[in-house]
Amino acid sequence: MNGRVSSMSKPLSMTTSPREQGDRTAPIWHALDPDAVLAELESGERGLSEQQVATRLTEYGRNEIRSGEGVNPWAIMLHQFTSPLIYILMVAMVITFVTGHVADSIVIALVLALNATIGFTQEYRAEHAMQALMQLVTPMAKVRRNGERMEIVSSELVPGDVVLLESGDRVPADVRVLEASHLLTDDSVLTGESVVIDKTASAIDADEALPIGDRKNMAFMGTAIAAGRARALVVATGANTQLGMIAGEMRATERAQTPLQRRMHRFGQIVSVVIVIVSAVAFVVGLLQGVPATDMFLTAVAIAVAAIPEGLPIVMTVALAVSVRRMAKRNAIIRRLPAVETLGSCTVIMSDKTGTLTENRMTVQEIWTAGEAYTVSGSGLRIDGEIAREGEKVDAPDGSPLHSTLLAGMLANESDVRHYAEDPGEVESRELVGHGDPTEVALLVAAIKGGLDREKLLDSWPRVADVPFESERQFSATIHTQGKATTQTAYVKGAPERILDMCDDMESGDGTKPLDRQHIIDEAKRMAGRGLRLLAMAMTNDAQAV
Repeated sequence: MNGRVSSMSKPLSMTTSPREQGDRTAPIWHALDPDAVLAELESGERGLSEQQVATRLTEYGRNEIRSGEGVNPWAIMLHQFTSPLIYILMVAMVITFVTGHVADSIVIALVLALNATIGFTQEYRAEHAMQALMQLVTPMAKVRRNGERMEIVSSELVPGDVVLLESGDRVPADVRVLEASHLLTDDSVLTGESVVIDKTASAIDADEALPIGDRKNMAFMGTAIAAGRARALVVATGANTQLGMIAGEMRATERAQTPLQRRMHRFGQIVSVVIVIVSAVAFVVGLLQGVPATDMFLTAVAIAVAAIPEGLPIVMTVALAVSVRRMAKRNAIIRRLPAVETLGSCTVIMSDKTGTLTENRMTVQEIWTAGEAYTVSGSGLRIDGEIAREGEKVDAPDGSPLHSTLLAGMLANESDVRHYAEDPGEVESRELVGHGDPTEVALLVAAIKGGLDREKLLDSWPRVADVPFESERQFSATIHTQGKATTQTAYVKGAPERILDMCDDMESGDGTKPLDRQHIIDEAKRMAGRGLRLLAMAMTNDAQAV
């Protein structure tokens, strides 16, 4: 094959912290072959009948993840008054009001109200944010029932339903794959692994303890189809899905006091005891000196009120609220204000096996092509970065090696990116929404930073065929024609070693020249030595060679 090695680019793998759940349902679905799974759930190629669906809806319930008792505003408000210091302030407010010190009572009441308002606002917002799991449940699902293809509300799915999945879909329930065509899924929401998983329909000879990431013939609710298509059988719905089990465990989690809460509780107890003792001693001493009991009672109350640190609760609440807001800007949700302090009390932090705590996003950071190294700024799905060489921004004019590199990454691609909104404005200020394999999404974002427009490219370079990625093949390719030309051009991306074996020529600043394999391998080692994950791009006008 005559081809040109256009580039090596690095999408940085970014992952969330791992979360694995053991399958607590029987039988062990991944160990059964497709026919056995269909027989176990009394289903078939035509799917379920309407009568079977109605019966199973009654038996298993709707395919919904219950969010528990929901957010109770009154409970959250009452929780703001459960501190020993708050108790002391409330007693002091009552006593000062009864004794005629109305101004002091008003001041204490304002302190209590401000403290409760700040705490309530933060916790109410956080409780609503914790309902985010429900957003992972897709609203619609494509199924086959009575031999007919139809689209239904996903909450009406039942075990035994035959669902149809394709690229861009979210899996509506836990399913066992029956047939798969180049199926890749993004299971990061459950496993924390950003690399897509190649799924198969074959049975896996393993016991029940097989981790989720290794169940290559299963797909789970809330995960995304990155590429390919499949026919699958629903084996678990609602609370019985892996996502439902996680939601159940979250509801069952007991709330423990943070170190700050424990210290404040002890401090409040000590302050209460000391105030009572000091006030009692002052009262007794005054009586022994002949002061009237009424005057000494008012004096003891004044001493108690003066000793109470009225400003401490509000100062602590404001400080915690500021910390929570700063954490929220970094996409960290804090349900209760005192919890923000717990990180400062950590002595050991455990992370996933890759040593990262990240966001499951991938970003192209460096491109090497035609002997030149380029850096790509910006991260994630934001397109406000730029491509630079030696610190200076560069363009990617048509026909340049850099343009060919970006073009290959954009055309040999099954994913898609879109803007949040179509309203006019500065494109550089927008963040995109990605659909598909995170690696391919990263390549699209990098091409957009280089000035390429995928819609226009696909109009002028329509796709006529593709070669999906497979682990054995180690590359994927798409074949295009330009305008009315009959010549077909193939764009290829894949593992550098595999692409090098397919190529004879490489691009340089002066056109093409014979492939310098060792030079490219040395450059790849340099990039890999800095922890970069590599992809190679190539193109050829001999599409039959792919």
